Amino acid sequence: MGESKIKYYSMDFDSNNKTLRPIYDKLDSLIDKGYGLSYVFEDIIFRDCNQFDRDYRGGPCWVRDAGNTAECGWTKEEFETYVRNYYEGDEIVHRWLYYYDCNMLVCALCDRFKMIASMLRVFYNHFPSESPCKMEDFKHVTVTVSPQDTICFACVNSIFLYLASSFDILSKIYVELHDYAKLDFTKYPKMVSRNVLKGSIEKNNSDIAGTLFENPLCVKTISSIRDRLVHDGSFDFLQMVYDCYDGPNGHSEAAILFPDMENGLFVTSKNRKNFYSQSNRLNLLLPGLLTDVFDVMETTINKLSIIGKKENER
Repeated sequence: MGESKIKYYSMDFDSNNKTLRPIYDKLDSLIDKGYGLSYVFEDIIFRDCNQFDRDYRGGPCWVRDAGNTAECGWTKEEFETYVRNYYEGDEIVHRWLYYYDCNMLVCALCDRFKMIASMLRVFYNHFPSESPCKMEDFKHVTVTVSPQDTICFACVNSIFLYLASSFDILSKIYVELHDYAKLDFTKYPKMVSRNVLKGSIEKNNSDIAGTLFENPLCVKTISSIRDRLVHDGSFDFLQMVYDCYDGPNGHSEAAILFPDMENGLFVTSKNRKNFYSQSNRLNLLLPGLLTDVFDVMETTINKLSIIGKKENER
């Protein structure tokens, strides 16, 4: 191992345009639709309120900020004192407090999408998203470990962690919309979803068809990769990049090899968890996996909006 004999050929945006442009466009769409869930929550929470109460967002900043953002430096005790002593029984304030709690989930979801887009741009500035060659087409391969490699691995690992995080956040949003009728606004309500994760959603609900809650293959794959990264670490003794060169027509490229998977699970044998018989290249697999999972997430957000509208019509 050592420094690469070939330098990463810097992938400018246009060189990956055909493969990556639709992914960035879908992320932009997911961000827009994600923020739209704030209006879904607002319509449900304030459906029986007059316009004056619906416009309370212009009221005290602490209702939005305390316990949610660094814009407010209150202690827990100060917050609880205000809620308990000054606004006890005030349903409108309780509704706004709850609305901003739900809005925090929405903002967290959209933040995941923004971070994924940023990580993708860094990662694919150094790796191709498609290749004309199979691994066996290259005559020479050099294994490298460098500070730049570490940054790329940090980016791609973060993508999987942010995706898995977004699954949990969408699960919480689903529960808040689905179980809204359980809330009592005579007091500041606890969120129904506070202990909910992706696997908490019942799969026999008719309103989850086509969503991530059915755990389709792409979602199962992302979850498996996330679990591996969190619980077992990386996929090799060292996180290595393979510099491949002397391919057909002198083609050269950098690649990250990825362990064998079947049906969304890593192929294992007792203690051994990393088999490489499939010659998978993560940088080539990732665009297709993201395309599939973003389609599922788009369907999920659309279904959440429908659930919210149905709840609002009750």
